[in-house]
Amino acid sequence: MRTHENRLLEAGKPVDVHQMRVAIRRMRAAVDVFAPLLPAEKWLRQGLKRTARALAPVRDLDVLMERLQSLDFPLHDAIEELGSQRQAAYKAFQAYAASKKYRKFNKRFNGFLEQPAPEATLLLSHMVASSLYTRYEAIRAYETMLNDPEPETLHDLRIACKRLRYTLRFFDPVLGTRASAVRHLMRRTQDHLGALNDAHVGQEIVAQYIADPATRDRIAGQFKQQADTLIEEFPSLWAEIVSPQTRLKLALAVSVV
Repeated sequence: MRTHENRLLEAGKPVDVHQMRVAIRRMRAAVDVFAPLLPAEKWLRQGLKRTARALAPVRDLDVLMERLQSLDFPLHDAIEELGSQRQAAYKAFQAYAASKKYRKFNKRFNGFLEQPAPEATLLLSHMVASSLYTRYEAIRAYETMLNDPEPETLHDLRIACKRLRYTLRFFDPVLGTRASAVRHLMRRTQDHLGALNDAHVGQEIVAQYIADPATRDRIAGQFKQQADTLIEEFPSLWAEIVSPQTRLKLALAVSVV
């Protein structure tokens, strides 16, 4: 997080916005998974959440501009307007990064990382199964919501898949390759739902930033076609997620811990 923060403050590049957000997301997931072992984790959750929120407007505008630039239409005015908004959002993040509150959080975080860990009252084997199955159950809970899902529902499902994938990654040292198939399945699902979200958001962008009706309808139609195709393909991916084979792979991975 700090590496990409330093690069971001120096150059303001979109790649560092993205990578810093990814690092924060992973740390928030780690705090969630290992909460029983972390002393006074509330301040850590809050600090990471504030930092993610400070970055969010910059990242959202980066994504919007990237999507508009990928279209085969001259949208210079819209991109220029978004660029101005992005610069303002970036300056707001710079102000946050220089704030007393953020400096205090970083100092406390550094001290937390350097201090010896307290003696654990739990073994890893006491929490692996519950950690994985809790997150897998959170995914399966969407089973009753997928007949005609709203984009927001699919977005939330994507987040649930990401949480299971991160948790599997945290436990790699004890699970080894046994859970890799499930982790890769979560990655494929995440990518699929991410592309679907992009198609939905693309339609909103077109409606907001393209004035010419013919151009707007043409591009919106392309995004809708992409979304329809991805929705049509999703049931087969979902069937794999809830299949006995996937449940068996998860159970076998947990059984060795």
